[in-house]
Amino acid sequence: KTTAFAAIIVKEETSEEYIVDIMFGVKDDSWVEMWNVGGELCAVISAINYAREKYNPNSIELYFDYIGIEKWVTEAWKAKKPNTIAYKDHMQKLKDKIQITFNQVPGHSNILLNEVADKYAKYATELYLSEGKMLSLKSDMHIAKK
Repeated sequence: KTTAFAAIIVKEETSEEYIVDIMFGVKDDSWVEMWNVGGELCAVISAINYAREKYNPNSIELYFDYIGIEKWVTEAWKAKKPNTIAYKDHMQKLKDKIQITFNQVPGHSNILLNEVADKYAKYATELYLSEGKMLSLKSDMHIAKK
Protein backbone atom coordinates (compact mmCIF):
# COMPACT_ATOMS: atom_id res chain seq x y z
CA LYS A 1 0.00 0.00 0.00
CA THR A 2 1.12 3.54 -0.73
CA THR A 3 -0.17 7.08 -0.68
CA ALA A 4 0.94 9.48 -3.39
CA PHE A 5 1.64 13.19 -3.27
CA ALA A 6 2.76 16.02 -5.50
CA ALA A 7 3.85 19.55 -4.70
CA ILE A 8 4.46 22.42 -7.08
CA ILE A 9 6.98 25.07 -6.15
CA VAL A 10 6.41 28.22 -8.22
CA LYS A 11 9.74 29.86 -8.96
CA GLU A 12 8.51 32.50 -11.40
CA GLU A 13 5.21 33.70 -12.75
CA THR A 14 4.67 35.74 -15.88
CA SER A 15 1.44 36.77 -17.55
CA GLU A 16 1.74 33.72 -19.81
CA GLU A 17 3.22 30.94 -17.70
CA TYR A 18 4.48 29.53 -14.43
CA ILE A 19 8.04 28.25 -14.10
CA VAL A 20 8.00 25.57 -11.46
CA ASP A 21 9.72 22.66 -9.80
CA ILE A 22 7.44 19.68 -9.30
CA MET A 23 8.18 17.21 -6.52
CA PHE A 24 6.14 14.02 -6.48
CA GLY A 25 6.35 10.63 -4.88
CA VAL A 26 4.83 7.97 -2.73
CA LYS A 27 5.02 7.06 0.93
CA ASP A 28 4.64 3.50 2.11
CA ASP A 29 4.85 3.94 5.86
CA SER A 30 2.42 5.17 8.49
CA TRP A 31 1.16 7.93 6.15
CA VAL A 32 -0.71 5.26 4.17
CA GLU A 33 -3.12 4.72 7.06
CA MET A 34 -4.39 8.27 6.44
CA TRP A 35 -5.13 7.62 2.74
CA ASN A 36 -5.25 10.85 0.71
CA VAL A 37 -4.85 13.02 3.83
CA GLY A 38 -1.42 11.47 4.36
CA GLY A 39 -0.51 12.42 0.80
CA GLU A 40 -1.72 15.99 1.31
CA LEU A 41 0.37 16.41 4.47
CA CYS A 42 3.45 14.84 2.83
CA ALA A 43 3.09 17.27 -0.09
CA VAL A 44 3.12 20.29 2.22
CA ILE A 45 6.08 19.11 4.29
CA SER A 46 8.05 18.11 1.17
CA ALA A 47 7.35 21.40 -0.61
CA ILE A 48 8.32 23.57 2.34
CA ASN A 49 11.47 21.57 3.09
CA TYR A 50 12.52 21.65 -0.57
CA ALA A 51 11.82 25.39 -0.95
CA ARG A 52 13.72 26.22 2.23
CA GLU A 53 16.74 24.14 1.22
CA LYS A 54 16.90 25.34 -2.38
CA TYR A 55 15.60 28.93 -2.25
CA ASN A 56 15.64 29.98 1.43
CA PRO A 57 12.56 32.23 1.14
CA ASN A 58 11.35 34.56 3.90
CA SER A 59 7.78 33.51 3.25
CA ILE A 60 5.81 30.75 1.58
CA GLU A 61 2.27 30.77 0.26
CA LEU A 62 0.60 27.38 0.39
CA TYR A 63 -2.30 26.56 -1.92
CA PHE A 64 -4.17 23.40 -1.09
CA ASP A 65 -7.58 21.83 -1.48
CA TYR A 66 -7.76 19.89 1.80
CA ILE A 67 -8.72 22.23 4.65
CA GLY A 68 -6.92 20.18 7.30
CA ILE A 69 -3.63 21.54 5.93
CA GLU A 70 -4.44 24.80 7.68
CA LYS A 71 -6.80 23.72 10.46
CA TRP A 72 -4.31 21.49 12.29
CA VAL A 73 -1.62 24.16 12.19
CA THR A 74 -3.92 26.92 13.46
CA GLU A 75 -5.35 24.47 15.99
CA ALA A 76 -8.89 25.06 14.75
CA TRP A 77 -8.87 21.25 14.60
CA LYS A 78 -7.29 19.14 17.30
CA ALA A 79 -4.56 16.89 15.95
CA LYS A 80 -5.24 13.45 17.42
CA LYS A 81 -3.41 10.89 15.28
CA PRO A 82 0.39 10.54 15.47
CA ASN A 83 0.90 11.88 11.94
CA THR A 84 -1.39 14.88 12.35
CA ILE A 85 0.35 15.68 15.64
CA ALA A 86 3.76 15.37 13.94
CA TYR A 87 2.56 17.57 11.06
CA LYS A 88 1.20 20.25 13.40
CA ASP A 89 4.36 20.23 15.52
CA HIS A 90 6.60 20.44 12.43
CA MET A 91 4.60 23.35 11.03
CA GLN A 92 4.51 25.15 14.39
CA LYS A 93 8.33 25.02 14.53
CA LEU A 94 8.55 26.37 10.99
CA LYS A 95 6.31 29.34 11.83
CA ASP A 96 9.17 30.75 13.92
CA LYS A 97 11.53 30.57 10.92
CA ILE A 98 9.38 31.47 7.93
CA GLN A 99 6.09 33.24 7.29
CA ILE A 100 3.50 30.76 6.00
CA THR A 101 0.28 31.92 4.35
CA PHE A 102 -2.52 29.40 3.88
CA ASN A 103 -4.81 29.58 0.84
CA GLN A 104 -7.51 26.97 0.34
CA VAL A 105 -8.71 26.35 -3.21
CA PRO A 106 -11.63 24.15 -4.24
CA GLY A 107 -10.51 20.69 -5.34
CA HIS A 108 -11.31 19.30 -8.78
CA SER A 109 -12.50 22.67 -10.05
CA ASN A 110 -10.08 23.31 -12.94
CA ILE A 111 -7.61 25.41 -10.97
CA LEU A 112 -4.55 24.90 -13.14
CA LEU A 113 -1.75 24.18 -10.67
CA ASN A 114 -4.02 22.15 -8.40
CA GLU A 115 -5.00 19.97 -11.37
CA VAL A 116 -1.34 19.58 -12.38
CA ALA A 117 -0.47 18.50 -8.83
CA ASP A 118 -3.26 15.91 -8.89
CA LYS A 119 -1.96 14.51 -12.20
CA TYR A 120 1.59 14.24 -10.87
CA ALA A 121 0.37 12.48 -7.72
CA LYS A 122 -1.26 9.86 -9.96
CA TYR A 123 1.91 9.69 -12.06
CA ALA A 124 3.94 9.13 -8.88
CA THR A 125 1.91 6.00 -8.21
CA GLU A 126 2.53 4.76 -11.76
CA LEU A 127 6.29 5.36 -11.40
CA TYR A 128 6.36 3.54 -8.11
CA LEU A 129 4.48 0.55 -9.51
CA SER A 130 6.55 0.35 -12.70
CA GLU A 131 10.02 1.34 -11.44
CA GLY A 132 9.88 1.29 -7.65
CA LYS A 133 10.68 5.02 -7.60
CA MET A 134 9.68 6.69 -4.31
CA LEU A 135 10.49 10.35 -5.05
CA SER A 136 10.95 12.35 -8.25
CA LEU A 137 11.67 15.95 -9.11
CA LYS A 138 11.19 17.87 -12.34
CA SER A 139 12.89 21.26 -12.34
CA ASP A 140 12.26 24.37 -14.42
CA MET A 141 9.00 23.10 -15.91
CA HIS A 142 7.05 25.68 -17.93
CA ILE A 143 3.29 25.51 -17.45
CA ALA A 144 1.28 27.74 -19.76
CA LYS A 145 -1.57 29.68 -18.26
CA LYS A 146 -4.83 29.12 -20.07
